[in-house]
Amino acid sequence: MAGNDGPYLNYAVVCEKVLRETDDVLSLIRIIDRATVTIPVAAVPGAGAHGITLPPLIPISFVVGLKSGGFVGSVPIKVRIDTPSGAEWPESETPARFEEGEDRGAVIIFAMQFPAQEEGVYWFTVQVSGEVVTRVPLHVIKNEVTQTVPPQIT
Repeated sequence: MAGNDGPYLNYAVVCEKVLRETDDVLSLIRIIDRATVTIPVAAVPGAGAHGITLPPLIPISFVVGLKSGGFVGSVPIKVRIDTPSGAEWPESETPARFEEGEDRGAVIIFAMQFPAQEEGVYWFTVQVSGEVVTRVPLHVIKNEVTQTVPPQIT
């Protein structure tokens, strides 16, 4: 990070919802490390797979909290997601500004509709000033539910 005087990682979590109260206090609702998505699969006798299936979207927030320690100034915060197959999604970058005071900090909230393209563990990698400070897992489990489609009457 930006020297030994900070900033320091306070927390990094995946959660379902973030509430920011009027007094600027955060509530992280339903912190998760596993998500199960249900995928309906049509079972039509004699029919093959037709059309394009879009990946299910999981509404989540990835939240990173940092404390300044002795650091004052601005640093880049990058978050990258690695898929279970090892592919890297494009990074998200945002600056974090730290005021004077060891207990002062910054909170970055990445709200997203997470596309669960693959089953397995996705890794959220957090970099501060180019240095990896943590990796947070999200295990996506796909639950395929077969739906029988009644035959069409003509």
